[in-house]
Amino acid sequence: MASPIRRFLTRFAGIATIALFLLATFHPVKAESPDLWQMYETTLKSAKYVDLTHAFSPTIPVWQGFGHAEFHPASAGADIPDYIKVGEEYTYDRHGFVATAYELPTDQYGTQLDPRPLGRIRCDH
Repeated sequence: MASPIRRFLTRFAGIATIALFLLATFHPVKAESPDLWQMYETTLKSAKYVDLTHAFSPTIPVWQGFGHAEFHPASAGADIPDYIKVGEEYTYDRHGFVATAYELPTDQYGTQLDPRPLGRIRCDH
């Protein structure tokens, strides 16, 4: 009958042999880093680009649940002696510049907001 040490060493040798075999046989495949210029030349260069931006204006499309932005001349929020009083509009003739104030009923402006949500999408294959 084999001693416990001899059984352990035999099993250890068998496991070590299998592990070495697996390490020698299987090599992990190193992922290649993408070549961005190649991707540009083969895909992006011939892609069709669609500009979905809108000029920011009171008529920019928004979801009907939000109101439209309001634009008006900016006015002073504080008195500045010998220059402007609270509530007075800035003008180029008097102050050397003009500024616009924006009242935004929402922060959801841009292409992430469809003015008319689709509801149901139909796919024909």
